[in-house]
Amino acid sequence: MGTYKVSDQKIFYIIYIDSILDENLENEINLFEKVLSIYRKDEDLSDARKLINTRFKEVLDIEINLQL
Repeated sequence: MGTYKVSDQKIFYIIYIDSILDENLENEINLFEKVLSIYRKDEDLSDARKLINTRFKEVLDIEINLQL
């Protein structure tokens, strides 16, 4: 498993993903971190700023649905 910075916001998103997908936790974390890394990557935004953006959750939901 990769090494990622931990925050409460990230943990809540992982719990959300886990409630939808039937994957192992490592795959769910990797999916979340992949979406986080590509979301608005050309802008100088902190992860915390990305996570409070409504569009981030919409993009995450799209990626989750691709996994179903």
